[in-house]
Order: sequence, then structure tokens, then C-alpha cells
Amino acid sequence: MTAATAQPPKTARQIARRSHLERFAVRSIRSHKEWAESHVILGAGPYKNQPFRVARQPFTGLLFEEFDRGCWNEIYISGPSQSSKSLCGFVIPTLRDVHELRLDALVGTPEADMMSDKWDKDFMPVLDNSPALTHLIPKHGPGSKGGRIKDRITLGSGIDIKIMTRGGSDTNKAGYSAPRIRLTE
Repeated sequence: MTAATAQPPKTARQIARRSHLERFAVRSIRSHKEWAESHVILGAGPYKNQPFRVARQPFTGLLFEEFDRGCWNEIYISGPSQSSKSLCGFVIPTLRDVHELRLDALVGTPEADMMSDKWDKDFMPVLDNSPALTHLIPKHGPGSKGGRIKDRITLGSGIDIKIMTRGGSDTNKAGYSAPRIRLTE
């Protein structure tokens, strides 16, 4: 490197300015399909350890398009057993909200124990197998390996997944807001 091409060291002010500009830059938000196909590695089933692909279950592309349209107040999903309802209607949209949009999530199950099962059997295989998402796995507490889920999971990113179930006091549920709620079973 010659003296003419050498750049002076950056000042603390220049470093801070660049850091602030990067933090506040407008990010492009990926669609459900784009996000799922670029981040999700399947953790179970016949395509275990392979990237998620809409082409394997074509209805998922249509479903994701409807999610992205944002014109529905409610969406109900039903279908036969083992047709990817939980993955595509519950797990992927919830993980996209917390990862891509950095939003707290609100999920509901009839019983608290059911959310523990959903976390262990549906969420954790995706998180464990997807390198871009493993940092979301809590290191300790609810949702961590061996951690008992009660009413909230604080992800490794600091974002919360609040769990609501039937029963219990209303004070547990009141006052928590999120842009969407996803219910299962």
C-alpha cells in the first residue's frame, strides 16, 4: 500500500455515525415465502435437514401470499393430518414475526402443557436445524432445553413469545399486546 492510497484511521465520531446510520437504515422485509425458504431447515419428516420449499406443499405458497396481503382480520387453517398446518400456519409465521420483524408474539393453546409440547415438537426442531435461527433458542429459563414453559418464552434475541391458555386469572393476560395472535389446536 502506498502513502497515496492509505486511508487515515477512522475517528470515534465516524465509527459512531456509521453505526447509527446502519441501525436506522430501512430494511426490506421479506415475504413469508422468501423468509421461510431462506431461513427454515426442516427438523422432522421426510425432508428432515433440507430447506423448506413451498413447492413440496403448494397450498403453502397461497397461504403465505394471503398472510402477506394483510387484508384479513382472521385466517383459519384446517386440513388433514400431517399436511404442514402447524409448521406453515403456526411455527413459520410466529418465527418470522420474532426474527424478521422483531415483534413480540402472542400464541394461544387450550392448555399450558400443550404449548410445551408444541415448543418441543414443532418449534425446537426448526430452531435446532436452522443456522440462521439457532440464536433464538433461550439459553436458560422457559423454552430452553429442560426449561419449563409457563406463560412466556424470552428468546435469545430478547423478544418474547407470550403464551395464553384457557383458565387462570385475567391479570396474566391483560395488558399484553402484540399485532397478531396465533392459536392452535
